[in-house]
Amino acid sequence: MSCALVAVILYWQIGDTVTARLISKPNLLTPKLSLRAMQHIINVNQTLQVTCRGSAPISWSWPNHIVNGSEKLRIIHFSCEDNDRLFCSNLTLNKALGQDTGYYSCNTISSNSSLSGKEKTQIYIFVKDENSPFVNPHTQIPQAVHMSNGKKLVIPCRVTAPDLKVSLKMVGRNAPRKSIAINRWERLQYNTKLHLYSSFHIRRTSQGA
Repeated sequence: MSCALVAVILYWQIGDTVTARLISKPNLLTPKLSLRAMQHIINVNQTLQVTCRGSAPISWSWPNHIVNGSEKLRIIHFSCEDNDRLFCSNLTLNKALGQDTGYYSCNTISSNSSLSGKEKTQIYIFVKDENSPFVNPHTQIPQAVHMSNGKKLVIPCRVTAPDLKVSLKMVGRNAPRKSIAINRWERLQYNTKLHLYSSFHIRRTSQGA
C-alpha cells in the first residue's frame, strides 16, 4: 500500500515538473525594442543604440546603404541576463548622418515547427541635420518620377526631422506662383492635372514648433 502511494506521488511530481516547463517555455512573440515609440529622433553625429529581445534568434534590417561590420554599424548578440530562454541583440549606429534616417527593424525567425513564423518590430529613426534637411536631396541630378494622366502622383520628400515644414514648387512656364505646403512627412499625393512634364523644387520653408 505504501509503495503504491509513493509511486503515485512521484508520478504527480514529475507531471507537475513537465507541465511547469511547458508553460514557462516562451512562444514566438513579437520582439521588443528598448525604444518603445514608433519613431525616435537623434541629432547628426550622435550614436544610436537599440536593444531587441525575442523568443528566437534575432536579425536586423536597416537602410540599405549602411554596411554591417564597419565602424558605422555594429550588431552584438548576447544572452538576456534576466531570462536565459530569450535572445537579446544590440544595434549600434555611430556618427549618424541625415541619410541614415529610416526604418530599423528587429526580426525573429523560429526553426521550431511548433513555433513557425517570422515576427518583426520596427522603429523609424530621424537623424536631425539642420544643414541637410532632406534624406535624398538630389541636388546634382533631379529624381525622375513617372506619372499617368488622371492619376495621383506620389512625390517622395523624406526629411531628417518630423517637425520640418517644406513646400513644393513647380518650375516652368506653366508653374503656379504659389508653392504647395506639405503637412505630412510620409508622402504627398499631387494632382496630375497640372502640366505633364514639369520640374519641381522641394524646399524647406521654416522650422516647426
